[in-house]
Parts: sequence; C-alpha cells; structure tokens
Amino acid sequence: MKRAGALFVLTATIVFVAGGLVAAAPVPPGVSALGLHAVFVDQSPSPTLLPGTITKHTVHFRNVGIAPWQRGGRTQVNLGISGDVTAFAAQGIGSGWLSPNRLATTSEDMVLPGMIGTFTFPLRAPMDPGAYRLPIRPVVDGITWLEDGAPPVVLTSDLGFHSSVVEVSRHSVLHPGDVSTLTVKIRNTGARTWTKGQLGQQVNLGVVGDDKFLGALGVGWPTPDRVAIQSEPTVIPGGLATFIFRVRGPSLPGVYPLRLRPVVDGVTWLEDDDVVSLITVAAPGAPTTPAPAAEPAGTTLTTMNAAVPAVSGPSFQLAATVDPTSVVTGGTAKITARFATSDSSSGNVLGVLVHAPATDALAYQKWFHNENFAAGDSRGYSVLWQVPAGSNTGTYTVELAVYSSGWKTLYAADASAASFGVSAPSPGPGATPTPTVQPPSPTPSASATAAPSGTPGSSATASPTAVPATTPPATSSPSPSPTAAPSFVLGSSATPASVSPGGSVTITSTATSATAATAIVDVQIYAPNATTSSYQVYYQDQTFSAGQQLSFPTSWAVPPSAATGTYRVVVRAYSSGWATLYSVSDPAATFAVSVAPTPTPTPTPVPTATPTVAPTATPSLATVAYRGGSTNSAPSGLSLTLTVPAGVQNGDLLVATVADWPGVLTGPSGWTRALLPSANQGLWYRVASNEPASYTWTGSLNGTWSAVMDVFSGVSTSTPLDVTPLVSSGAVASVAWPVMASATDQAWHLVVSSENNNTDTIGVPAGYTARSATAGSSFIRSSTRLITPAGLVAASATETSTSPNWHAFSVILRPGVAGAPLPTPAPTTAPTSTPAPTATPAPSFTSSGTLSPASLPAGGTTQITDAVTSATTTSALVDIEIWDPTAATKVFQVWYDNQTFAAAQTRNYATSWTAPAGSTAGTYDVRLCVYTAGWTQKYGCNSVGLAVTASAATPTPAPTPTPAPVPTAPPSSAVSALHVSGNRLLNALGQQVQLRGVNRSGAEYACVQNNGIFEGPVDQASVNGIKSWHANVVRLPLNEQCWLGINGINPSYSGANYRNAIVNYANLLNQNGLYVILDLHWSAPGTTLATHQVAMPDLDHSPAFWSSVASTFKGNDAVIFELFNEPWPDNQQDSVAAWTCWRDGGTCAGVSYQAAGMQTMLNSVRATGATNVVAL
Repeated sequence: MKRAGALFVLTATIVFVAGGLVAAAPVPPGVSALGLHAVFVDQSPSPTLLPGTITKHTVHFRNVGIAPWQRGGRTQVNLGISGDVTAFAAQGIGSGWLSPNRLATTSEDMVLPGMIGTFTFPLRAPMDPGAYRLPIRPVVDGITWLEDGAPPVVLTSDLGFHSSVVEVSRHSVLHPGDVSTLTVKIRNTGARTWTKGQLGQQVNLGVVGDDKFLGALGVGWPTPDRVAIQSEPTVIPGGLATFIFRVRGPSLPGVYPLRLRPVVDGVTWLEDDDVVSLITVAAPGAPTTPAPAAEPAGTTLTTMNAAVPAVSGPSFQLAATVDPTSVVTGGTAKITARFATSDSSSGNVLGVLVHAPATDALAYQKWFHNENFAAGDSRGYSVLWQVPAGSNTGTYTVELAVYSSGWKTLYAADASAASFGVSAPSPGPGATPTPTVQPPSPTPSASATAAPSGTPGSSATASPTAVPATTPPATSSPSPSPTAAPSFVLGSSATPASVSPGGSVTITSTATSATAATAIVDVQIYAPNATTSSYQVYYQDQTFSAGQQLSFPTSWAVPPSAATGTYRVVVRAYSSGWATLYSVSDPAATFAVSVAPTPTPTPTPVPTATPTVAPTATPSLATVAYRGGSTNSAPSGLSLTLTVPAGVQNGDLLVATVADWPGVLTGPSGWTRALLPSANQGLWYRVASNEPASYTWTGSLNGTWSAVMDVFSGVSTSTPLDVTPLVSSGAVASVAWPVMASATDQAWHLVVSSENNNTDTIGVPAGYTARSATAGSSFIRSSTRLITPAGLVAASATETSTSPNWHAFSVILRPGVAGAPLPTPAPTTAPTSTPAPTATPAPSFTSSGTLSPASLPAGGTTQITDAVTSATTTSALVDIEIWDPTAATKVFQVWYDNQTFAAAQTRNYATSWTAPAGSTAGTYDVRLCVYTAGWTQKYGCNSVGLAVTASAATPTPAPTPTPAPVPTAPPSSAVSALHVSGNRLLNALGQQVQLRGVNRSGAEYACVQNNGIFEGPVDQASVNGIKSWHANVVRLPLNEQCWLGINGINPSYSGANYRNAIVNYANLLNQNGLYVILDLHWSAPGTTLATHQVAMPDLDHSPAFWSSVASTFKGNDAVIFELFNEPWPDNQQDSVAAWTCWRDGGTCAGVSYQAAGMQTMLNSVRATGATNVVAL
C-alpha cells in the first residue's frame, strides 16, 4: 500500500497530449523511412576558440515522425556530417566523435514523437585560424537520412578573444534578504586587449544562455543577464580581469545555480569553463558562518556544507585522490573522484571542485550532469587540471558534492575529500619565464572603429607555424647557474614604405633572444588610430639559442577599402601557450597607405617619342544600390511561386524571405539558404545569372504563404555576404535585430522582420529605408541602410501587437569592386513544368458575439455567446478574452481547444463573466478569437464592447445560459487553465508550468477495502499543509470500479458518493491554487474486484471510466487526466509487442484479459468534448 503525501516531481517520462492521437508506438521490424522525420530546434552559440582547444556543443532536433528514436536500438538517430564528409575529422575538429562523420547520438535513451532529442559532441579548434562550417544532418544509419533543415555548426579558430577562468568566490549560503559580494578572476588568453567602455572590446560576465530568470538575484547588475563588467580599464593578453558583483538571497529557500561565462557583446562568447556559483538560501533561523569583515552589513557567507546538510535521499560515499600529490604552477594534476551508493538514483549532478589556499576561493570546477546510479554502483571520474601560471602556492583542497538534477537538493558532500600541494617552479631552464617588458595599456581613440569578431580573411590563410629564414645553430649545454628570464629584441621592416589600397606590402620581422628560449612570435598590423589589428600572423613555438636572431617574412594584401594613413607593425613575443608576454615592439615598423598620384609622362631622348603607359588604376568599391522588389502570397497550397523583380541584371544579388504555415520549407535549386530560424521560415540568396521570371518554393504541407524578394546591384559576386548572417526571435514588444559588425566600408545592412501573427505591427527601424512588405502566412517587411565606416550596427523597432511573435533577420551585403567583370552566366535549361498539386483551401473563420446584458454595473454578470463559422472542414481553438478599458490588462479568458468544424458550420460557445465589485467603469473589450491548435497562429478576432458602470447595490442576476454544444467555462479558481504547446505545458498566460507536488493516495484502495473514500483528512488544514511544501499539484489515484459503482462495492464509498467526494476535493485544491492529476490506478475486468494494480487497463470498464471522468471535469482545464499508472504489458519487456499493446490494447502477451489501449481511452476522453491535458 502506498503512503499518502509522497513528494514527487513530474518528469519527462510522461507525455502530455493536447489532441486526440497517441503516436508513441515503436517502429515495427519492417519500418521504412516514412516514419522517421526531424525538425531542427536550436543549437549552442557558435564557438570561437583558441587553436587546439576543445569545447562541447549541443544541437536539438524535434522528432516529428511517428516512430520513437531509441538509443542503442534499430532506430538510433545519430547526428552526421552531410554527405558523409570526413575532412573535418581529418582537420582535428572531430576529437571524440562516434566516427569521422558521426558526431553524436541522442543523450536521451528514448525520444518519443513530439519530443526533443539532444546531441552533444566535442569540437576542437584547428591550428589554422579561420571559420569552419560543419553541415549537419540527423541520420538513422542503414535506413535513411532525416530532413536537411539545420544551419551548419560554425566553429571559429582564432587568436582573438579568449579566456581562462582563474578563480571564483566560494559558494554562498544566505538568509533571505542577505547580500553577498562575489568575485571572478579571468585571464586573457587571446591576442586582443580587453578595453573597458569600448563596444566590441569590453568583456562582460554573462549568464549562460542569456538566461534572465535569475536576474532577480542581482544587486546592481548591468542587466538581468550580465552580472558584471571588467574592473580594469584594459587587460592585455596574458593579463588578469576582475569581475565583482553582488547577489541577494530571495525569500524562497533553495539552491539557485548561477552559470557564468565571459562575453564580448556583439562579437562572441568566450570559453565556457563550467563556472557555476551556487547561491543557497537557508531557511530563516538556520545557522550560518559570520561574514568576513570586508563584506557589507547584512551579508553572510559560509561553505555550502556548513549551512545545507545533506537531506534525506540517496546515500553516497565520496572519496578522491590526486596524482601527483605535489605539482608546480603550470603543471597538471589528475584528480580521480569516486562516487558510490547503495541506492538507485537518476539525474544526479556530480561536482569536483578545487579550493585555493588562504582565500578558499574556487580555483577549478567540473560538473557531471544526468548521472544515473543503480543500487551498489561505484564509479570513478577523472579530470585533469592544469594549474595556471601565477597561482597561489600552498595546499589546495578537493571538494566533492552530489546534487539532484538542477542542483535542487544536496545529497552528499565532502569538503576535504583530498588535498595536494602547489609550489613555484625551481629556477632553471624549465622555469616559467617572467616578462621583462611590460607593454603600455593601449588608449582607445575616439575615432577607433570597432572590428568584427571573425578572424580577418588574410590571417586565415597565414601559416600558423613559419620556417625561420635562418637555421638555428646548435646550442651549448646550459650552465648549472639559473638561466636568465627570456628577453627579446624585436624589429621589423615594411617594403614598400608606401602602398596603394589594393596593393601588397612585405613585412619582415626579426626576433633576437638574449637566452636560449622557445617563444611564439606574433606580428600584427594596425590601421591609423586603431586599437584592434587589421591583420595577424603568428609563428608557434620558435626555438632560439642565446643571442640568435630569427627572421619572419610575411606579406599583407591591403584591402581595396583600406583607410589611408600611417599603419604600424607591432611585434610581440609570448611564452608557449600565450601565458606570458616576454617583449613587445610597438611600432616595430610603419608604412603608409595612400592613393598614388598619376605620374606625368616623360618623353624619351629618342627621335620618336613613345607614350608612357598610364599606371593601372587603384581598384575602388562599387556602390551598392537597390534595384527593386517583389512580393507574393497565397491563402493555401503546397508551393509558392515568387516573381523575380523587373530589371534584374546579371551579377545582381537576389535575396528572398519566405514563410509558409504549416510545413517544412524547401528552396529552389541554385539558391543558398542563409538563415532558417524555423522549419517554415527562411532567407535565401543567389547571384543573378540569366534569371527566369519566377522561382518556386515548396512546403511539406498545404498552408498559407508570404514572401518578398529584393534585388541589389553593386554587391560582390564572389562574397556577397560581408559577415555571417544572424537571426533573432522573440515574443516581446521590442524587436531587436542581432548586433553585427561589418568588415567592409560602404556595406549595406539588410534587415527583415517577420510577424508570425500576420499583422503589420513592426515598423521600419530608425535610420533605415523601407523596401518590400507583404502579408500572407506572416507579415514580412524588409529595410536597408548604408554602413560607413565599417563597424557595429544594431537595428531595433517597436512591436505594437498585443501578442507579439516575430523573427528578425540581419544580413550585411559586401560591396564589389567597381568595374569588376561579371561572372559568365551559365546557360539556363528550361525546367520541365510539373503540374502543381491541387491545394486544399486554407482555413478561415468569422466570429460574432452577443452580450446579455451589454451593459452592467460592477458586480453584475453578463452572458457571452460566441458564434463561430468555419469556411472549411478543419479543427481550431476558440478563445474568448475580456480586456479592461485601458486595453492593457486581460481580466478574463476561456478557450475551447480542438474544436472540429465541417465546411460552413457554425458553432456557438457560451460562457459568463461577473465583473468584480469595484471594477473600473468604462467599455471593456470582449475579444472573440480563433487560433490553430497549440496557439501557433491566429486566424482572426472580432471585438464586442461591454459597458461596465459603477457598482450597484444588487448585482444583476445572470440570465439563463443558452445551451451550447461545448462545455461552459469552469468556475473561477486560483489556478490558470493548462494547455500544451509543442513539448511545453503552459498556463492561460502562455507561461511554462513545471509541476511539483504530492501523490495523495487512498482513493484507489480505501473504497474497495470498505474503509471509506480517502485515507486521512482532505480538509482545508491538510491542503494548507500540502501548500506549505511549495507544491502546485496533487495527484489523486482512483479506482475505476468505485467511480462506476459496480461489482458490489459499498455504495457509501462508491458511485455518486465516490464521484462527489472526488469532485469536491478537486475543487478545494483548485481554489487553493493547486492543479489536480486524476490517475486510473486500480482496475480489473468483468466482475473481478479491483484490489490492486494490474499490467494494463481493461476493455470492460476503463473506457467507460474515462468517459465518465471526462464528462464530469470537462471545462475545468486545471485538471489533468493520467490515463493509467505504470503499464507493463509483455512482462515488462521493451518490445514491439509491448508498445503495440500499450497503444492499441486487445490481446496482449502477459495480460489475461482484453486490454484497453491508450488510444481507445484517449478517444473516450475526447468524445465527451473535454479538452483537458492528458498525461501518458
């Protein structure tokens, strides 16, 4: 017998169903590719890494087929490289992949239809700088490739902005309201200086994923997702940046994980070093260690073990070893942590933390997520930590910790699982070199132009390791005395001393070492007044003997758009790994970029003068211009033909933005897809070449369409996009296009907005020129502006829709070279005409409403009737909302999901609303709307005005409701109605709901045991007790025979008495702000009493049970129906037979009666008109 009041969290093993189809059956042995489909969801931010370093990258795909993805089974889905290309693995990018062209399989054991699969894999930055684009695509090996709709994974290897976390304040334990000051120290391991106050150069400490949820913890944070900015004015390569911020303990006790990562906003995220600061809020009165004197008043700090002892839960034994037990700074320590348990547990978070001496700050963290243990398991986890140069010496302590998923509950911790010593290296050849030259901090110029984050095109082709011009002679053995710290004399020369834009300059740099040493020689070229380099090449691990000079020649192709003036060459020498700057020469050389004057021809002394040939003109940039645009839309169809604008010439750039709903878009041949924020919206481009009159985009489903095409002249035909395009999405009233940085002067910024509600509510950004606009599936608008000089650009506009839902595309167009020959057009072969499939008309609706009465005093009640007519046979969601006179606050809402209409059918929806006493007088807006299922698109709305006057002494009696074919709205309660959108459970405000609650046992067994209906009290006091645990849902297991009143069960505890008791308790829970889950727990076929749980529901009674339950609770969408508790057909095997039985029922292995399948019971629920969320 289960105990009442067991605490639980509803996990992802339950599938919420909003519609009427159960599609989670496994693939039969003869499955074909027809049942396997995927749609790209999202991926981690594109990483920018130091050459040779590794990061983890995550991509999500949704299973939109009818078959589950089963890891280790026949339908295991892997993430592959499109075309089975192995070149990326050969470049070293694929370290740790499944194979040279398979990156990873799903992290989840099973991904059911509709759910999201997670693919996490390592990426190693190649030693050659540059941007690497990995085309990815899911594949079921041996069966089929899935849809090719994902943007490539873009990995950038460069020496720009990079970091390594050195130290983090220890985890805080606070009382509610207490304030703690935390510090994070991060070393600049790249080659760019971090400059405070300069956009594109300042480093901020951000919250991973731009998560603003924990912004409430912040005290004085710059923004909710940026906790601090660098304290130092400048941080040179090898320097240390300090980030100081404060947090305040919220009122609710618990553990708040703050995941942090440095970021240069508008340019790139820096390395993710797994920095987590756990903010633990203790209950009032719990002991804490007094704060250090330096902390502000009201602050408390302690270790997490002192204030948060391990709670009841899985028991763990922790141990750790360190090898070696003593290591020098710069050396590596191997930490082996062992976690053992006698209990089974899943989803654990395991932590290995290293505390520095004296300060007890965290010098290193490593977290292992979603670790599952069987009873008796003992597992070892090894990590390698390279002690940063310059670290404090002394004894470091290893701490181990085990948390539940998301760090919610601490199960076990050992603050001193192991220790090891760190000492300074001994003097000698192997000693860590000390810089002998401290370069001055650069002073930003007011006229400096922010540079883009990508590695310049020229440097991407430079060899990372150069062969010295002279061969180093053999060196003699070092003397026993300590070797002097490395120092270098650096120089350079530039030939010619003056060069025109578009020309080439040869740079020959020299480095002379005073001692035998190994170093990185870095050469950079800076434009006039610039603080970031225009060109960079470096020479890895060059070996010098004492007094030896090495030469490093290189050449730089001066861009045609280069500014005129004096350029400087800066040469630096670093230790291996860029840890220490030895020497710098700034400038080591200078040269001028200027427009050369046309020389005057000089006659020769020979009798017949020969004219002097004029020099070749310096290339100049073409002027980008807008040629024209076109728009097309369609109310339905499987394809859309988009007209090519008139006047297009060969060499022009065509840009098309297309949206259809629903379905998956496919572009025409010859077009390059630049952006695809969702499966049914994207942006494509192509260079014009003998253009036809139109192009056709196709969709996987019949849907509505909208599209615009814009044409530009003067754009580069070889590299039309100046930098990687970006897209942002949102559901807020302010539209912000991604911040981007152009690389070329005179580029054009093309921004496109797509309002998915198909309303013209997003304006043209300030400073931009409107181009094309159209409605249809989404309302699309394009705009442009000139970017000069090159640098950062950010567009924004106001969204006036009351239900915003938009995408913002951002593309920078690179100007071509004036007078450059156009590419030879390829001969165009006329395509064979394919008859367009007959399209089904797109759904459309009309709504009309009546109010009775249409005017009422505050406290009175009006009856609302919404008559909805559909033009086609379809299903939809009918929504009724009431907004106050300011149109800013929604005061009432009820909706009816999955409503089925025949063509031209009118259905009436009736509900009532009581204006609360004290309501503001004025005209209230009653909005009658129709949406697609899941609220993904609005078909349309109609409004009716309701006049509310001052309160009357006696409320207006409610008229008799008009009968309607659908249930009326539930009585008002303290909980918001639930619905499903995608894989999320949402309330009426569209906010995601996570269910946390109790399993209130008793109603499944007390009645059949003749002991009553419940076990224990079900009064207000007991509900208050449940609420004190911060629960938001109560699960009620039920007995089908007690509910139906059959098989001789005492009528005092069954039939109407049982049903009324369940209804009253559910209403009490709802009124107290708690959701309810009704679960079929005990059942039995025929005349057998339901006295225990069985393998499957029975066909005799279970469908009738759910038909009755659904009829009773329909209209109250704060109640969830859980069709059956823990089915185990086919003797608990994970087999095709078991899953088929689960879905379809009937005669099943391991079941002695006719089983009712989930589809049968779901049909019983939906046949009543109930729209409640169903859990499987």
